[in-house]
Amino acid sequence: MKKFLALLLVAAILFAAGCAAKKYQVEVEGRHKLASEIKDSYAAGEEIKLQLETVSGHYYVVSVNGEKLERDTSDAEYTYYTFAMPEEDILIKIESKWADMQDAPED
Repeated sequence: MKKFLALLLVAAILFAAGCAAKKYQVEVEGRHKLASEIKDSYAAGEEIKLQLETVSGHYYVVSVNGEKLERDTSDAEYTYYTFAMPEEDILIKIESKWADMQDAPED
């Protein structure tokens, strides 16, 4: 009976280990601009929320594996981008852009 219980326990542990979600690697280029912590890996489907400091006259271009993300929201303090982790390793690229401020027309 003890052998059966031990075998059942080992089978349960192996089953649980096999059911654990596979995690995919995250690399961030431009990490110094993040105001939130990003883990090194996520399971497919997990939500990733990027929080970047809002700067007047400035915007970000954020992409995941070359695909541009649209900004979710922004306020006076932070700009947010949210996406679901795909079933692959990813590179998040954060580029800073300064808005082209045109001179006001003279009267």
